[in-house]
Amino acid sequence: GIILESKGQFSSKDRSKHLLIKASQPELDIRFIFNNPNTKIGKKSSTTYGMWCERHGFLYAKYTKAQPVPQEWLDE
Repeated sequence: GIILESKGQFSSKDRSKHLLIKASQPELDIRFIFNNPNTKIGKKSSTTYGMWCERHGFLYAKYTKAQPVPQEWLDE
């Protein structure tokens, strides 16, 4: 039941696409794994990838080689 999306760059088009998916299929559990969730969504923005996820109700995690997917997500 969990859909994982691994992102290096999280473009405006990607963000818009995921908002449309969430609006049309709210039952889907989409979660993101970022190389760096503290990356700003744009050069002039103070919003980070993680902040965007929190604002729009998406769970997210930071990718690490030791634990690419959070164990608690695997245990669900």
